[in-house]
Amino acid sequence: MSYIMQPKRGFTLIELMVTITIIGILASIIYVSFGDARTNSRNKALTVELKEVQLALETYRSQHGKYPMPEETCEGGAEVRGHLVSRNGDATPNYCQNNYFNTGLSNDPDVPLFVPEFITEIPKSVDSANSDCIIEYRTDTAGSWYKLTAINCLAGVDANTGVGPNEPLARCAISCPESIDRCDSTNPDYYQSFAVYSLGGQCE
Repeated sequence: MSYIMQPKRGFTLIELMVTITIIGILASIIYVSFGDARTNSRNKALTVELKEVQLALETYRSQHGKYPMPEETCEGGAEVRGHLVSRNGDATPNYCQNNYFNTGLSNDPDVPLFVPEFITEIPKSVDSANSDCIIEYRTDTAGSWYKLTAINCLAGVDANTGVGPNEPLARCAISCPESIDRCDSTNPDYYQSFAVYSLGGQCE
């Protein structure tokens, strides 16, 4: 009995190109979906972190009669003008990198440390999915009010999906005049920002 050997048939160039194209399309869809999920997760995590700081700030005030004051100097001796912020990749001396509360640089033993006594860690701009994120803490000289604002810290949002003026974490209270630039909801960064604050800090 004789057998006729059939030559093995491989894939044609067109079949390979179609297969690679389909795999590429599927991979890009999965990557985009995963990227959106990761961005949304980081947005939510940062809002939760600011709420935790809000609770710690109120605990601090209940024990010490005022909100914690910003450090007077940044690392390296750069002056701070009224408030401290955390900003990604900013080398300007006016900014403190990821450190905007009294965390131990004060020489006054009577000044209680906000970190780590009241909260183990504070949110950092690098925690945001938005590379333009700035986290700013403001208070008056008496520590009678505070405002902690995450400026441009929400990624992938717009006026429809970001934090609007009627929402609890709005950058400014609805009663604040829009003549204040940071409270103007027509500004592009308004919906990418959110804040927690005490009475007196709502329009700061």
